[in-house]
Amino acid sequence: MWGENKGAWFPLHPTLVALSIVLDRDEDLSRINGSHPDRQQHEFYDASADFPPDISDLLPPSAERWWERLGKPQSL
Repeated sequence: MWGENKGAWFPLHPTLVALSIVLDRDEDLSRINGSHPDRQQHEFYDASADFPPDISDLLPPSAERWWERLGKPQSL
């Protein structure tokens, strides 16, 4: 995502920022959402950027989202 704006990066969608944070910190995968509390500190987050509020239409169907099951507690 290298920008043409003097070598600047384009801002990332809040959900992608959260993904980056969660993976970097080895957090619970269920925390991957656009309202992650630490998104403001991410270097590629821009609160003034205009993104669609819901990007779920860009994801595979819910039955194929294997990562969502990883964040849910399992009872034995």
